[in-house]
Amino acid sequence: MWLDEALKPVSNSSLCTWFYVMFMINLIFASIMVIRLVYMLVKSKVGLVLGSVTFLLTVVSVAVPLVNGAFFYALCDRSLNGANSS
Repeated sequence: MWLDEALKPVSNSSLCTWFYVMFMINLIFASIMVIRLVYMLVKSKVGLVLGSVTFLLTVVSVAVPLVNGAFFYALCDRSLNGANSS
């Protein structure tokens, strides 16, 4: 397949670094979203139930991509780099 041939020159460390950088970018955006949500909930007069549900949904929607990104990095690191060191 042409994609396999195109990606052969990419080193293992570059591939794992890509997943790590994407995880860090997701972490930064997730932190901004949670801080912004807390600020909005404090400044607005939202009820306790609606505020709690909104906060919970935001945390879940932020946690899923973060866990996914961390999993991809760990998978890459173990499969490509861990095989040589074990």
